[in-house]
Amino acid sequence: EAFRKLESEDLAVRIPRRGVVVADISEEKVGEIFAIRSVLVGLAARLAARRSHELDHKGFRRILAEPAQKAKSCDLDGVMVASRKFHRLLAKASGNTKLEEMINVLRDHIERFRRLTFPSFPMRIEESVKEHRGIYEAIAQGNEKLAEQLGREHIERSWERYIEKICGKMFD
Repeated sequence: EAFRKLESEDLAVRIPRRGVVVADISEEKVGEIFAIRSVLVGLAARLAARRSHELDHKGFRRILAEPAQKAKSCDLDGVMVASRKFHRLLAKASGNTKLEEMINVLRDHIERFRRLTFPSFPMRIEESVKEHRGIYEAIAQGNEKLAEQLGREHIERSWERYIEKICGKMFD
């Protein structure tokens, strides 16, 4: 069952007489995922801003404080966990369970790619923390348009930074 799920999500492929193996990561596949994810995260941010009065603002503020603390102690795994928490809370804050599901599936696809590249981006950590804070501030103000724009730009910027850093290393 687990292998079928991995195959259905293009994370594994079945090869005759060899069995199931991890699927290759191509620049094109990763780019497609980032493109879709940017639209979905933007939509989640817009919907969260629409529901701002119903949200757990303390939870957002607590999660926003974590990456800075983790970065100061050079805890990159901790930074990644805090980033995941922010994105999970953002997706949940949209109030749209199907959207939340889709974002989580795409995040899982990206996760193995991010693990290969994230540690070599100290400047991206600082940018990302600021971007998360900006997205939250737009949500807290109920500014749907700005929240959506910042959500999309955040994911697009992540893709740009990854390509700048690893294009020649991973996809040769």
